[in-house]
Parts: sequence; C-alpha cells; structure tokens
Amino acid sequence: MEAAGSFAVSVLGSRQEALARRFATRGGARFDDLPCDRSRSGLPLIKDALAQLECRVHSAHDIGDHRVFYGEVTDMRCREGTGLVFYSGRFGDFHDFGHDEVPWLF
Repeated sequence: MEAAGSFAVSVLGSRQEALARRFATRGGARFDDLPCDRSRSGLPLIKDALAQLECRVHSAHDIGDHRVFYGEVTDMRCREGTGLVFYSGRFGDFHDFGHDEVPWLF
C-alpha cells in the first residue's frame, strides 16, 4: 500500500457474511471470480457493499507485529442498509438499542 499510495475499503452489509468469511480465511486468491466495481482510479471495490471508499495513504505506523495504515478518503459511495459486525467470534448486525447522545470532543 505504501508503494501504491492508495487503497480501497468496502464496508459489508449484514447479508454479506459469506463474503466476509472468504476474506477472513488464510491463503487463497480472494478476488478470483469476485464481481467488483472499480474506483475512479481503478481500485477494486466489493460489489453491493454498503460503503465503498477510495483512500490516499496518509501515514503508516508499526504497532506490535502489524503495520497500520491511515488514509484520507478521496472518494466515497454509500447506500442504505445494516452493517455487518464481527464481535466475540461471531458475525451479526448492529442495532441501536437507544442511548444518550454523546457530544463530540472536538
């Protein structure tokens, strides 16, 4: 990603668990036979994702045994729906059970 200078993010919907599992598995060619949209600059975006973002690499930092990339969103498309969540070893969807609004810190 550092060499390319950009990356894409696709936010999956609650009905795309099988697709999430495909990308969570080690090995294999995850994009083989996967229908994708393309960003304006040609990056692959998962078709029918809730949100599709194109990002320019802003910075990267080594944290533990990972390299974490931060991006500046340069283009975005989104649609209505419920996002897919992975929590405590399971997939599900997010429901707002009501809460007091928390003010922004900045």
